[in-house]
Amino acid sequence: MSKPLIDLASGKPLATGVRQLAPGKFEACEFIPDDAPRYGMVRLMRQTDGSLLPVLKLFGQYRRLAGLATELGIRDLSQRTLDRLVETGFIQSIRPSPSVILVDMESLCQHLENTRDPEFWTPRRRAQYRDSWKREEKES
Repeated sequence: MSKPLIDLASGKPLATGVRQLAPGKFEACEFIPDDAPRYGMVRLMRQTDGSLLPVLKLFGQYRRLAGLATELGIRDLSQRTLDRLVETGFIQSIRPSPSVILVDMESLCQHLENTRDPEFWTPRRRAQYRDSWKREEKES
């Protein structure tokens, strides 16, 4: 059974079939629309009283690769490293036009989860990642 939705302002659970339009403003609804964003990230904003308020940033399944590391606030992952992970297939993407690469956010999240395992970077995977540098040097 799924957990109930929580009103962020009061901390109380929302009734099934209710959505919160704004703090304290509720509307009855029958279902979650099909076009609802599939992914989101939570950023914590410090309030004047020192407490933290979770703020949800929503996005669809695909995000443009250019600037993605900065957009997501992943400080320890450079844009170049993210580019290489996409180029080598560790993170799935699509290329709808020659100059646009869209990253599959589910694949990115799965990769981040997979790499929590210290055994993830096997010698074969390290070689696969390292080969992207060699290809890049040859093209330069």
